[in-house]
Amino acid sequence: MFSDTSRTAATALAVATGGAVGAACRYQMWRWWPDDAMHFPLTTFAINVAGCFLFGLSIGAIPDGDQDSTAIVRAFLMYGVLSGFTTFSFFAVQGVTLTSPRMGLLYLALTSVLTVGAAWAGRACGWVLSTRSSRVGRHAQ
Repeated sequence: MFSDTSRTAATALAVATGGAVGAACRYQMWRWWPDDAMHFPLTTFAINVAGCFLFGLSIGAIPDGDQDSTAIVRAFLMYGVLSGFTTFSFFAVQGVTLTSPRMGLLYLALTSVLTVGAAWAGRACGWVLSTRSSRVGRHAQ
């Protein structure tokens, strides 16, 4: 068991480390598939939709308990890696700076709808997986 002070420090370190991992992954994806101001920013769009799905999946699959290890893993993954990976501020800038205002509005609307839908779907999938693993664990006992 951690003390409150060491739990807070461990959680902060987990979030910072995860944020660095997520941001590095996002940066590498842009290097492989750079967005273009003339076209729909597909890489940023895909990052945000996938990140929101995985965030929702984590909410559903990783219990929100007081166990130190679970809380730190959850903080590392959700508030570190996935929050560093997704790109809300960059999404907003791209939406208003695209050469075509219509493309900008389409991008902002599609991203908003699909990322919220992806987070919801991920949460539902995580809940199903968590429930299924709980049932399997009970049958094995």
